[in-house]
Amino acid sequence: MSSLEKKAQKEHDGPDIWRSLNELEHKPEFVRMLQDEFPEQQEQLLDPLSRRRFMQLMGASLAFAGVATGCRWEEDKIVPLGRRPDDYIPGEAVHFATMMELGGAAQSLLVRSVDGRPIKVEGNPEHPSTRGASTKFAQASVLGLYDPDRSTAISAREGEGVVGKSWSDFEAWVDSHFGKLQGSGNGVAVLAETSASPTLDRLRREFLAKYPSAKWYEYEALTRDNEYEGSKMAFGAPHRPVYN
Repeated sequence: MSSLEKKAQKEHDGPDIWRSLNELEHKPEFVRMLQDEFPEQQEQLLDPLSRRRFMQLMGASLAFAGVATGCRWEEDKIVPLGRRPDDYIPGEAVHFATMMELGGAAQSLLVRSVDGRPIKVEGNPEHPSTRGASTKFAQASVLGLYDPDRSTAISAREGEGVVGKSWSDFEAWVDSHFGKLQGSGNGVAVLAETSASPTLDRLRREFLAKYPSAKWYEYEALTRDNEYEGSKMAFGAPHRPVYN
């Protein structure tokens, strides 16, 4: 048996890990190379668990133990539903068929929800255009529900700061601000996302009828204007292509 095999089979308290066969052999020329190449770390490289390193690890372990004993999880109580829906079983997943718009194009989705919390988005397998497939944007959309920076209340600028408001405060501001603009709408502009929703289109037409001089703008970070312009050149009107 070679000296290398004997060294590998020596008795030890735990498993030895080597970065290379040269480190396992531990020849004098290898040791000199480490001392020349890494003079500041030669102690750790030649003896990974030196007394100094052992004391560092033990000190960190004791520090973490002290922190752990001094901290507790915040107490939280689980309150059952006051009116539990029929056939509802806590912890059992429920699937909902829904739609999501992106750039004015609707996607048919199937959302998995547990205890009222959506956790997974997939394509609707029964929809002819997707057949169960979904885009990366649909997959990532569920993260927006749990974004800690997501707006949870109405806010308004007052002076140099921002203060929280209620829906009743917002309705009162709308009545006082837009009431005097009815019939004209000068100075009113709406910035909205592109949408193919018939309901949103109806609301847009009603708004512009009430404020004739108002402006309605639509913007998308990911736009398909080139497709619309190309279809307009080919067919005389802008269309959104649907691929089978």
